[in-house]
Amino acid sequence: TQAAAAAAIGTGSGLSAIPWNAAWDAEVQSECADAIAEAGLAGTGGAYTQTVTVTSDGSTPIPNATVAIYSGSTLVDTKTTNSSGIATPTCDAGSYTLRVTASGYASHSAALTVTGDATVATITLSAISVTPSAAGFVTGYWTCYGTAGAIEAGTTHYLQVVEGAGTTGLSIDGTRRSAVSGVDGVVQFAGIPWGASVRVWRGTAKPMGPFVAPTSGTTWAMDEVVGTP
Repeated sequence: TQAAAAAAIGTGSGLSAIPWNAAWDAEVQSECADAIAEAGLAGTGGAYTQTVTVTSDGSTPIPNATVAIYSGSTLVDTKTTNSSGIATPTCDAGSYTLRVTASGYASHSAALTVTGDATVATITLSAISVTPSAAGFVTGYWTCYGTAGAIEAGTTHYLQVVEGAGTTGLSIDGTRRSAVSGVDGVVQFAGIPWGASVRVWRGTAKPMGPFVAPTSGTTWAMDEVVGTP
């Protein structure tokens, strides 16, 4: 019974000797950071406003980009760009890292020295290059980030088709495949059938999914995954 189980566990003091696996650190930190950000608790900002404009070509604004100021690996403040591509995060005087991310674009990271209110030079993001698949298939992709929020090259991902969409006459290869993120942090898997269900891994993490591919188009920004490294 539940009562018997609770009595057997007691205060939990007998569990104190369970070892911690250091390989879990990054994943736990990432999950905590996501939860804090989602709750709106991350970052307290500061006295000085930094006005940041984000564009795709020097003049065309990118709305809904995330503009974040970090002190080391600690998030100080984050804001989202408006329809004009402008965000206004705040911080106190000091030396920071400014990071800008937007769906479909390679991220930007640069040193930021703050002495007062300032307008940061316009930031131009480069569109992510994803090789489209043939009709009836999609290329699934992610942009990979490290624990400090910067893009991360050299991370190995795995993908396996575990179920098709029920298309008659189609035989699908369910071999587990691997791919490595490039210098832009992008990792791609081509040839995923429309509507197929896939399981995915990042590094040594457990499989995630299944995720279902779209039933149209040639590229697919895949569901978020978490893994180590």
